[in-house]
Amino acid sequence: MRAGGLYIYEFPQATDATMIERAVAELKLKGVHIDVIIVDYMDLMSPTHKAYSENDEQGKVTKDLKQLAINCDCPVLTCTQAGIQAEKQETKERPFLSASDVFGTKQKVHSANCLLGIVNQTATVGVGERSEEERKIHKLVICCPKNRDGSIFTFRCKMYVTIGKVEEDL
Repeated sequence: MRAGGLYIYEFPQATDATMIERAVAELKLKGVHIDVIIVDYMDLMSPTHKAYSENDEQGKVTKDLKQLAINCDCPVLTCTQAGIQAEKQETKERPFLSASDVFGTKQKVHSANCLLGIVNQTATVGVGERSEEERKIHKLVICCPKNRDGSIFTFRCKMYVTIGKVEEDL
């Protein structure tokens, strides 16, 4: 078995899902199997059909990406910002994000099969309050408030920034 490759395509802002689908089709014609499509940053994309407002536009882009996943037979991952209320989760002992923490239209949440949020509990700690070694370790909580194919969950982990290692934080 050969190790997979990473293919990075840079598209201009206002790209729509059809441009991404064409790029995937070109790779498939070359014999490349696509396992996942990662879109950074869906809020800068345009919908394939006319939208009537910014919220309608974001909702249509979300639906376009869901259709892209179906057409390409692979998951599409993207990110979006959380609202201001989500920042307050960083200081809680048991943080949990919900679907209402997503910034913008709720159509983003409705179209998603799975919603994940990451709370960085070290983001609010001042530089002088932690040693240099402690600053290399970020305490994260991964929250899944929506999962069509399973249960919702939280997962606590430590990310060792300098070496890229992530482990469960028991």
